[in-house]
Amino acid sequence: MERNDRSSQLPRIVPEKRLDVFCDVASRLPDSNFIIVGRESPEHREYKQDLVSKLPPNVRYVESPIVLRPELLGESKVYLHAGRERGFGIAIYGRIVCGVYTRMLCRRRRRRSREAI
Repeated sequence: MERNDRSSQLPRIVPEKRLDVFCDVASRLPDSNFIIVGRESPEHREYKQDLVSKLPPNVRYVESPIVLRPELLGESKVYLHAGRERGFGIAIYGRIVCGVYTRMLCRRRRRRSREAI
């Protein structure tokens, strides 16, 4: 599968995933493409509406569980995880197995970024 010059994030749309950080990174890289493929959480409907209303022009939002749109991950060169949790669940390993460069932005005690690979 040919990969696009695109970074992806595939979360539930909740504040803990820090999608505002993902969008901030995207706004600093206006020549790059980003995509958020996610599911709205009923408890956080307002958060999702606010997020989507403020997306930078280079960020595309697709409302869908990733199991219905796996090609969107497979076509991305980078998976950017900005969530507060470490994120080393099955989702991160799946991206690594797919050959997608995975970047973690979780906070550590020393407040520095960590790479997943």
